[in-house]
Amino acid sequence: MAKSLFHRGPDQAGYFKEPGIGLISQRLIINDPNGGKQPIVDPIGKSRIVYNGEIYNYHELATKVQARGHSLSSRCDTDLLPILWREYGELMWPKINGQFAVALVDKERYQLHLCRDRFGISPLYYSLIDGWIIFGSEIKSILASGLIKPKLSYEGLNQFASLYSLPGPATCFHNISLLQPAQVLSFDLRKDGKLGHKESYYWGHKFIHKHLSQVNATEMVDKFEHLLLQSVKARLKADVPVASYLSGGVDSSLIVAMANSLTDHSINTYTVQIKHNGLDESHQARDTASRLGAENKIYSVSAEDIKNSFPELIRTTEAPVLDLSCVALMKQARSVSSDGFRVVLSGEGADEWLAGYPWHKLSRFLSFTIPTLLSLEGDGTQGLLNKTILTLIGCDSRSQNLSSTRIKSMIDNVGGVNGWVLAHAFVASSVLRFFNRDLKDYLESKDPYADIFGGTRHQFDDLGMLDRELLVSFKIQLAGMLLSSKGDRISMHSSLETRYPFLDNDLADFLLTIPPDMKLRGFTGKYLLRQCASRWLPKTIAWRRKAMFRAPFSSLLFTGNSCYVDQLLSAESIAKAGYFDKIIVSQARKKIATNNLSRLNRLSLEIGLVSVISIQLWHQAFLDPSIAEI
Repeated sequence: MAKSLFHRGPDQAGYFKEPGIGLISQRLIINDPNGGKQPIVDPIGKSRIVYNGEIYNYHELATKVQARGHSLSSRCDTDLLPILWREYGELMWPKINGQFAVALVDKERYQLHLCRDRFGISPLYYSLIDGWIIFGSEIKSILASGLIKPKLSYEGLNQFASLYSLPGPATCFHNISLLQPAQVLSFDLRKDGKLGHKESYYWGHKFIHKHLSQVNATEMVDKFEHLLLQSVKARLKADVPVASYLSGGVDSSLIVAMANSLTDHSINTYTVQIKHNGLDESHQARDTASRLGAENKIYSVSAEDIKNSFPELIRTTEAPVLDLSCVALMKQARSVSSDGFRVVLSGEGADEWLAGYPWHKLSRFLSFTIPTLLSLEGDGTQGLLNKTILTLIGCDSRSQNLSSTRIKSMIDNVGGVNGWVLAHAFVASSVLRFFNRDLKDYLESKDPYADIFGGTRHQFDDLGMLDRELLVSFKIQLAGMLLSSKGDRISMHSSLETRYPFLDNDLADFLLTIPPDMKLRGFTGKYLLRQCASRWLPKTIAWRRKAMFRAPFSSLLFTGNSCYVDQLLSAESIAKAGYFDKIIVSQARKKIATNNLSRLNRLSLEIGLVSVISIQLWHQAFLDPSIAEI
């Protein structure tokens, strides 16, 4: 199990074992190399702890516990955890501002507590089998225990096909679950072999903003600037050098500008260059770096690179992936790590808080042009959307029924029609049509949206359209894809910790209070952030239009006898894996080859086929290697 996680922490290994308990740690040393050895054994409180992550308000918490008579043995935040448990018990979790996954065994109460940070930055998977609780930062550590054999979870497959993310708790592996952001899972470790447990959450989204007329815009920019600057400062603290990603967009550019102001040297920056017309932002990043006086290294990625490294990405993320830019970011992380860095800053998270995505603008546009669409309810909405989307992409009647069910569920579970629903209904319909008849019948009886939102659907009742979109993006895309397949999993694969200044507790609490018009002003997203950025960056950068970072789907969609894609999409492999309709797959490949398609129809087929390839790759990597030679 330790060997399977070596890449996450190659600097120091630690083990603890006693009857009924085994803990393993693989440490990536960032602070205090002489302290913080894990697992932590607390002789006073008799707790046993393994921990992955960072506590950014360490000094504040350390000062408080020291004032109450506790002493710390090192400068490492690891040593703070048993003291916090002694002092606060389960009330400790909301006090921690950071990114973390913690497993804590309380020997006195004979309990195990698993907990994650409120955003879901640090992963934590677990499985209950034969009276044992197995957990780890990656699924491969659970599989390495030998207690569970890899088997498909149809719930996880359904999530990916419907959401192109895996927010959990389902994964693609049967009986392996993902702990949710801000979730605490507590087990009663009774000696009779029965495991009693309870679930709780120590934080949740609560929009409490005032109307724009009730706030002072300048004061809001001031406070945002102060909180973001403090967040960047906290994430620069390390005993190793810290670098930053730089895309050329306003989010990462502002992070770099602030980081430079807080250090006595300019921060090293890294940029991915996608070698494809319209997707290459390297010249903007180079211009930004030059203006900020930051060193910039550009890592170029071609379509051939993406094709060759896509199987590695699937093995790394342990899940299907639709967004091919994850390959580019995985290779970029390796480049940063090979240059000797152990920590990198990222601008991820700003779009989720401050309405940076295109579907927010789509909602705004439709509210002006077709307001009746956004106010429709029930079957009228579902029927209109279903007809429109499926006419655009072209589907067989069986696929139309499944897509219709999905669209209706989206609307019911997220409080009505909005831009997010429109965009994701298109993607879901593009993927779901490729499944075979038996799987379509099964998937139609399952509702991934109800699984995710069923218990919290009331959260949407009193929210405006923009806040509903922000909440659903936070719950699904952020933790389910951006912080996993595009975050922790691909960076820690190269022993690199990614830190996110926009995902800070204090900053998040503030952003939940700002009016929607400070997020999306007209058709300008991230309005508050851009106002702040204007104080730090040239206006051409601060107000630069957002470009979605992505890689072309065409990277995988070509033929050639030597290509694993042909093997995965062959009738034999399709039949052997048992998920897809070989005729629909074959027809889609032929249509793309003719190059006689509308733009939306082609995009839909590309999304669907890349998803098929990704799921087939996952099956080959973890269930049946014989379906392709890779």
